[in-house]
Amino acid sequence: YKSITFIEQVKVERKLNPSDSSSEKRQDMLSDNSDTDTSGNATVQIGDYQFTEAGIVEMNKQQFNDIIQGIPEIQSILLRDMRRRGLTRKAVQKCRQRQNMRMNELDQRKKELQDKLRDSLRVQEQRTLEYERARLRYEHAQSMIVEHLRKHPGLPSQK
Repeated sequence: YKSITFIEQVKVERKLNPSDSSSEKRQDMLSDNSDTDTSGNATVQIGDYQFTEAGIVEMNKQQFNDIIQGIPEIQSILLRDMRRRGLTRKAVQKCRQRQNMRMNELDQRKKELQDKLRDSLRVQEQRTLEYERARLRYEHAQSMIVEHLRKHPGLPSQK
């Protein structure tokens, strides 16, 4: 078997003569041999070429339809199932990536909000301390005035 790239698959499709669509040629192209390659991807042999599940999934719909056109119904059903499962797997993987990205964004936002809360609490604590100091200064000044008035009760009033 030869493993071929997506571009080579397209070249194979272009070499197929649309006017020469005898079912015998199409049947010869897709054999019942399907294997698994070294990376664990399902593979299907079409003529001398071997298509991986990833290659079938990456094809556009028109290229895929061109490949399955004229092959036996059972084999086209199997290829459609392989493509559907692959597309579903790809969609699930993409969904998980988006979910992970969203979770990372939320974690980052959580850290930012926690930092902002910490800063706000620190500012609030500083303001509370400043308020307490000011209150103590006011009370001290008030007590000094009251004591001064007690010591000097007969001060003349200004008229």
